Amino acid sequence: MPVIAEVDMTFSERLHELKDASGLSWDEIARRAGLSMNSMNDYAHRGKVPSAIVLFKLAEGIGVSCDSFKLQARTPRLQPA
Repeated sequence: MPVIAEVDMTFSERLHELKDASGLSWDEIARRAGLSMNSMNDYAHRGKVPSAIVLFKLAEGIGVSCDSFKLQARTPRLQPA
């Protein structure tokens, strides 16, 4: 049986948490990260997961390390084959 790990939150949810903690607006984060608002909306509201390069830009834009985006895995569950 394959083991499926579940995460406690999505990338988008974590991005929202970091944005709220920073006190920055989506516009400001996009500007600082060098991203368009359309791209910012993809990550913040449409469930898109960024590439490593974009993740680095987002971290810089918010003023956090890339490690801040790590998602914690819940206890894995077994899924029947």
